[in-house]
Amino acid sequence: NWTEVRNTIQWTSGLDKAFIQNNDKKADNIFWQYIGTPQGVMRTYPATYIPAKDQIDFDVRRRPWYNAGIGCPKDVILLMDTSGSLEGFPTRLLKNTAVKFLNEIISDTDFVTAIDVGY
Repeated sequence: NWTEVRNTIQWTSGLDKAFIQNNDKKADNIFWQYIGTPQGVMRTYPATYIPAKDQIDFDVRRRPWYNAGIGCPKDVILLMDTSGSLEGFPTRLLKNTAVKFLNEIISDTDFVTAIDVGY
């Protein structure tokens, strides 16, 4: 919902002043400040350039730090069909999607189980 995203951008703009004040204090342990919202809005200070090729599929809600901070550990079960019914491209697509999911969504506090359902 673009209205919700627009409202979130406006709401989070109030953080700019706090980000600048924190930076002006020259705190030794603050290098970057950022926030991600459930709407997918991300604010970073100081600004960070994200190349156009990386902007296409960038979603703050898929970043490990975001997922680690939003809630409790996840329990994930991957059902893997190794029967041979999926050969070639579909198999590679499924493997790549699973690896991408695990790398982007799963954090150190989550539990993952893989079950072979190839009879």
